[in-house]
Amino acid sequence: MMQGHAGRVGTLAWNGNILSSGSQDTFILQHDMRMPSLVAERRLVGHQEEVCGLKWSPDNKYLASGGGDNCLFVWDLHSLSPLQKYTRHLSAVKGIYSSLSYLNM
Repeated sequence: MMQGHAGRVGTLAWNGNILSSGSQDTFILQHDMRMPSLVAERRLVGHQEEVCGLKWSPDNKYLASGGGDNCLFVWDLHSLSPLQKYTRHLSAVKGIYSSLSYLNM
């Protein structure tokens, strides 16, 4: 059992030993499963509504997050702020393409 979210967790994404979770509370929490702590190692803040989708890039460097706020954010493995923001979607971003290599990071 892990703690940290104040709302329902609707999406999960694995990156090696790191489990990223997105929730109704608008946050993304990242837990290093090798650590005994039940508290999240990192908290990513950016979405204004529920985090609906998460997907790591094939090279495990970038995390894409989609939200009920119609936004798609791209996060770096080491950053707490999004590197890129896409805000022109007309509805919630729930499904994320499996390859983020086209972003030219």
